[in-house]
Amino acid sequence: MSFLLICVDRPHLAAKTSSPGLKNRFARAADAFWLHPAFSGFVNHDSELRRDPKMVLHLTSMKIVLVPLMLLMAGLLMSFAWIGHLRFRSWSFLLALVVSWFMVLPEYLLNVFSVRWGRDVFSGAQMAAMHLGSGVLFVTLIAKLHLGESLSWSQYGGFALMAVAIALIMVKF
Repeated sequence: MSFLLICVDRPHLAAKTSSPGLKNRFARAADAFWLHPAFSGFVNHDSELRRDPKMVLHLTSMKIVLVPLMLLMAGLLMSFAWIGHLRFRSWSFLLALVVSWFMVLPEYLLNVFSVRWGRDVFSGAQMAAMHLGSGVLFVTLIAKLHLGESLSWSQYGGFALMAVAIALIMVKF
């Protein structure tokens, strides 16, 4: 908590240092701490970000790439937790449950982190569409490749319609 207070009072404390190089290093370290997403509930970033438009562009471009990738990874973990254990019929229910829960925990952490971090770039509906759409895609791939199930043309058509629905959710008119 004390380091957070130092970052909030950064200009005041940096002015007390004697070396300009030390002031700049302290300011860069404090800004990196300030912009860390784990502390978004404690500090208001908006005033600091408006001061440096390059930082806004950099964070936004990072989020545009990383948030969908994290949601895709969460969808993959979720899909394996849902149906991946079906391949191992010799497992007891309790073992399948424990293995699935250990797969779901990182999925949940990825999902919550990416949704909170990407909220200023994507809407909730867009992130939900990315996550659920990737989940459906990965369930299909796992069923086909991992479990050896076959898919009918009507199922492929249903997935195509779901892709159209996700595309409509992603586009803002």
